[in-house]
Amino acid sequence: MLYQTSEFNPVAAAGIFIGVAVATIICFTIIKISEKVSREKDNNPNISTLTALKNMPVSECCKK
Repeated sequence: MLYQTSEFNPVAAAGIFIGVAVATIICFTIIKISEKVSREKDNNPNISTLTALKNMPVSECCKK
């Protein structure tokens, strides 16, 4: 059989929806952290990216 019909699976749909939501949150967090590191490097151009990340408190990363 070359063609299979598939039925709507609400569990799969919920899983895809949750996966997309989690991926969006992760991407948003990475962008925010990147912006904060860029600001830190603007203030002190000689600082390394790793040092800027280490100096950033966790609560600072989670702020909007």
